[in-house]
Amino acid sequence: MSLFTRGTELQRFRKGTMPKVALVVLLVIPLIYGALYLWAFWAPTDHMDRLPVAVVNLDEPATTPAGDALAAGDDVVTELQERKDLGWKPMTESAAATAVSDGEVYFSVTIPRDFSATLAGLQDEPRAGTLEVTYNDNNSFLASTLGKTAMVQLRDAVAQTATQTAAEQVLVGVEKLSAGTRDAADAAGTLDAGTSAVAAGSTKLSVGLGELAAGTAQIVAKAPELTSGTAQLATGLGAARDGSAALAEGGSQLASGASAAAGKTGELRDGLGQLSTGADSLATGTATVATGSGKLAAGADKLATGAATVSEGMAALQTGTAQLATGSGTLSTGATALSDGAAALSGGATALNTGAAGVSTGAAELSGGAAQLASGTGAIAQFFAANSDASVAELDAALQANGSSIAGLAAGAAQLSDAGAQLATGAGSVATGAADLDAGLQTLTGKAGELAAGAGDVAASSVTLRDSTVALAQGSNTISAQLGTLRDSASELSTGAATVSAGAGTLSEKTATARDGSGQLAAGLGTLATGAQDAATGSAALAGGVATAADGADRLAAGADQLAAGATQLDTGAQEASAKSGDLAKGATQVSAGADTFATKLAEGADEAPEFAAGQSVKIAETMAAPVALDESTENAVQGFGGGFAPFFIALASFVGALITWLILRPLPRRPLASNVSGLRSVLAGFWPAALIGLGQVVIMMLVLVYGIGLEPAHWLGMTGFMLLVTLAFLALQQMFIAVLGTAAGRVVSLVLLMLQLSSSGGTYPVETTPAFFQILHPFMPASYVVDGLRQLIGGGIDARFWVALAVMLAVLLGSLAISSVAARRQKVWTLSRLHPELAI
Repeated sequence: MSLFTRGTELQRFRKGTMPKVALVVLLVIPLIYGALYLWAFWAPTDHMDRLPVAVVNLDEPATTPAGDALAAGDDVVTELQERKDLGWKPMTESAAATAVSDGEVYFSVTIPRDFSATLAGLQDEPRAGTLEVTYNDNNSFLASTLGKTAMVQLRDAVAQTATQTAAEQVLVGVEKLSAGTRDAADAAGTLDAGTSAVAAGSTKLSVGLGELAAGTAQIVAKAPELTSGTAQLATGLGAARDGSAALAEGGSQLASGASAAAGKTGELRDGLGQLSTGADSLATGTATVATGSGKLAAGADKLATGAATVSEGMAALQTGTAQLATGSGTLSTGATALSDGAAALSGGATALNTGAAGVSTGAAELSGGAAQLASGTGAIAQFFAANSDASVAELDAALQANGSSIAGLAAGAAQLSDAGAQLATGAGSVATGAADLDAGLQTLTGKAGELAAGAGDVAASSVTLRDSTVALAQGSNTISAQLGTLRDSASELSTGAATVSAGAGTLSEKTATARDGSGQLAAGLGTLATGAQDAATGSAALAGGVATAADGADRLAAGADQLAAGATQLDTGAQEASAKSGDLAKGATQVSAGADTFATKLAEGADEAPEFAAGQSVKIAETMAAPVALDESTENAVQGFGGGFAPFFIALASFVGALITWLILRPLPRRPLASNVSGLRSVLAGFWPAALIGLGQVVIMMLVLVYGIGLEPAHWLGMTGFMLLVTLAFLALQQMFIAVLGTAAGRVVSLVLLMLQLSSSGGTYPVETTPAFFQILHPFMPASYVVDGLRQLIGGGIDARFWVALAVMLAVLLGSLAISSVAARRQKVWTLSRLHPELAI
């Protein structure tokens, strides 16, 4: 059986054009619904670059800690435009705000003024840079949702750039720190080399100082002997000084007695008593002179002992010099021996200097006492010569008989005075020479210590030093020999002084006897003359000894000159040794330079190294992990996806509700069409029942949305009224399709329009993400305006788009009714096509 045979339902589609078109539509309606919807939402996220989004760059460039300029805002804008994730439109702050509010752009991104400064100061003030994002759910909830996802990706991209910038800053600091560490390591190497050189020099210096300490110990060991001899010499010279003073006092008393005898004979006894007293004093002083002379001899012995010590020191010095000449291998030991000998020689010279000074002082005092003795004996002789009357005839005879003795005593005393003066002069020369010798030896001792430190460099000067040391030893031996002569002369002086003392005692006794008789006085004066003669003899011997001492002092001076020359050569060698110590100084300089470089580089590294306060490193790490944050705000926010998609589904529900209504109700009732009423009344006759049902649909839907589902529209009364207008407009629109195209065709067109509105109204994805076909349809679809109006009524923020939507829906309502009225008026005339339509339901 054929599908198009009589009696089958499809047989109706054989005649006419409209049935065939209707059949084709029936075939493609599933395709239209499935394909169009799938096509519209095939890959909306692949076309996000068509989504207009405002970007506002308020950022001001900043300077990084490394001194580089950072314009992070410009970099972000450039990257956004290069990435093309969204349709970025650079705008001013006010223009962007207006565009977001009016729907010109879906949302805006603002880069704040301190964005670069925040990223540049991550080490100092760690805080994330902020991107301010403003959404508007009135534009499209799904667009805001997609925008939030895109902004997360944008944040990650910007964070990557910011993290790279911060990491570069950290790496720059690490690189500088590493360079400073390498420089410090190089300086540490230089410091180590210098330290090694200093350590080696210090070892040599330590050895030299040990040898110097050994020489100093020998000096200390010899010092007590020198101190003992000097003390004994000082004691003897002190006694000689005291004896000379007593001799002077006795002479004065003898002069006083002679003056009293010259005054008057009657007082002769008293004068003789005074003479006896003076003679006693003379004997005492002379005895003291003898004692002092003995002690002087003992001091000379000590002086000779000191000279012998000097000689021993010279021998040690000569031995050390000989050892120094044997080669550089034993030079340090020879230098030590040289230091010891020089120290011993210095001690002997010091003792010699002190003893010579004491001899000079004692000789001067002896000379003064002898002069007083000569003066006193001369006065006695003059007294007896002037008082030779008969009453003292015996005394005069005795004095005349012994006058030569007294005169001899005076002469001897004068000679003794001269010898004492010569002795003082010679002793002064000896003291001067000894002082020079001591100064030279002090220099020698000091230089010997330096010689020990630089012994390795003075081998070339050892021969000259040896010759000088031999000459110095010869001079020292000469000094020692002359000091022996001086000691012998001092002994002769002591013997003469003892003789004078004996004569003075005899004078005292004879003077006492002269008080009883002139005979005893003459005998005493004879004895006095004999003692004076002995004193003269001793004084002559003393003069000879002093002369010999003077010769020895000259030779001592010559030896001291030679010693000075040798010391000069020794000083030259020591200077050379000191010059070699420059290696140690160089090493110390390297140490100092290395230490300075080391400290400088470490300080530079420390300056470059970041310093973090307590907890700052944690904040820096957290900030570097998330250097950019989003500060998102949403205008006219809705309740999630439900509130966001509500306008789309409410618009579709209203259209579907009108579609179902006209499936039940007749769009144009037959009675009004058959009557003589106007076309408008005919249309309204079918429209008002549908409108009443539409009102019920709106009320029920609003109650369920608000109280059942929990939708919270910002303007729920306005939403109710707008929904009623939309429902009436959709009823009128579909009524018009049926009135103009007929029932079957009109309903098919309504279904097709429903599908087109589903895919092009922009109720889900932004229309910019759909293919161009739907973008072209979008402004011609009533649901597009319904969605815009409902979004503002639900989210708030009424703007011009709502009033446009209101005007469009009123126009649809009124226009549809008008067109339906015209069509209804035409349908009042029955035609054959009306009686037998090509397509009927």
